[in-house]
Amino acid sequence: MEASEEPEVHHLLPEQPRASDKQVRTRSAEQTAEDRQGPKPETNRSGAPVAPASAHSIFVRYRSISLMVLSYLLGVATAVVQHIFYSYANGREIDDFAISQSSVTKISTAMAFLFKASLVGAMCFVYSQRSWFSFQRTAISIGGIDAVFSILQNPFKFFVPEILIQTPTLTLLALITWFLPISAILSPSSLTGASDS
Repeated sequence: MEASEEPEVHHLLPEQPRASDKQVRTRSAEQTAEDRQGPKPETNRSGAPVAPASAHSIFVRYRSISLMVLSYLLGVATAVVQHIFYSYANGREIDDFAISQSSVTKISTAMAFLFKASLVGAMCFVYSQRSWFSFQRTAISIGGIDAVFSILQNPFKFFVPEILIQTPTLTLLALITWFLPISAILSPSSLTGASDS
């Protein structure tokens, strides 16, 4: 061998291919696009993507609960106003009171019916939400589902044995809903006028 010739060197590790500038630019553009898209979309239990929550979907999701709470608060406010009205009218002479006795009765009847309607409305929202919760947790036949949905209109559905056994909470809610209108009968008659004779 001559001194001017270099010996052939064999590397133990294979030489790594070098990325061209075009490949580097393409990869960085893909990473930038992923960064702009933000985090990966949420998925449900089965792995299907879930749509991002918009203002409309949030309203739809919480519409039932907000209507339920608003109906209940309207009923409570009506009851408080009726109590204040009755407390003001209690013990006053009919001639000294600014409103006639028939008007007082009409106002109290209107407040009693508003109270009843708002509480029945709140109970119907509660019943609807609870029924879907029960359907997810309990196996119910088609006849049972029909009875659950029609029990608020037909009191004879209380005699369907499957409802009493499978969904006792729904049965109790329906029973309360059926007895709430009694409040509209009793409340207006609790204030009477008497003249001094």
